[in-house]
Amino acid sequence: MEHSQKTVLSLLFLTVVVSGCLNGGMDTDGPEAIEIQELSVTPTTVYEDSSTRAVLEASNIGNIPGEIEVEDEGDNILTDRCQDMFGLEDFSYTAPPQAGSNGEYELDPGDGMRFVWDLQQEGTVPLYDLTCNLNFRLPFNYSVQATSQIQVKEDLSVEGADSLEAQSSSGPMLAAIETIPGAAEQTSTYSIEDDDTITVHMQLQNQETEDGYGTGVVNVDSEALTIDASDELRNGEDIEELCEIPEEGLTMHEGGSELITCDFEVPEDINGPAQIFDIEVGVDYTYVRNAGTRSVEVTQRG
Repeated sequence: MEHSQKTVLSLLFLTVVVSGCLNGGMDTDGPEAIEIQELSVTPTTVYEDSSTRAVLEASNIGNIPGEIEVEDEGDNILTDRCQDMFGLEDFSYTAPPQAGSNGEYELDPGDGMRFVWDLQQEGTVPLYDLTCNLNFRLPFNYSVQATSQIQVKEDLSVEGADSLEAQSSSGPMLAAIETIPGAAEQTSTYSIEDDDTITVHMQLQNQETEDGYGTGVVNVDSEALTIDASDELRNGEDIEELCEIPEEGLTMHEGGSELITCDFEVPEDINGPAQIFDIEVGVDYTYVRNAGTRSVEVTQRG
């Protein structure tokens, strides 16, 4: 199906549930989600009033479907086309046959999209050659979650649960929760008799990729980051009073990370000899991937 109007790409997240320790025991699918299959400009040398074609083709190589939208004329993907040298003669793209509403389409794993820009040289070409660098990028909007169970015992003699559930996110940005061990020296396990504080670390990391065009930047709006915990852990306090939540948005380049620390008081009263509580972090973010650059030289005839 071919279109010449608006498009955005938003990938859902894939979660992996693991039991036990998050440190070293966490298995994720890695940061790969979209593969660049073609990035080309033909021809790479143009004369006055002639044209060139730019093509970007990408495929969903992740394990989950993603929604795609493209802005008018594809300006959010081809972000710099030297408007003082080239005019847009035509923009089109092909999408999978399963069309959604309002120009939105869903890419299942293995599906791809192809974007085509026909650029017409405009303006007078000086005696010396001119070079235009066409810059391409792919912006993805993700929603991810990470959860962890916390166990509180009356004292260290209580047997309690052998393993606790933890869930982390995969995709370009990893969201994971880990705890600082208490007196029990067991993962996410604490004792009313021996511990006062439960310290929780929530890590957000823009994972590195092996793809040469994989470099990307993660942008997180401060209002798009939420933390929740069982009422017994919050003890009537607001999360903002318990956690060091950034007041401003976050920008993380590839390999960069942000650590958010929360300190909860160990509940004084629990149901039974041991009780399990829940902690969750949710993040909506934009991953802007650098798809690459291609150069076009503009020269005079003869």
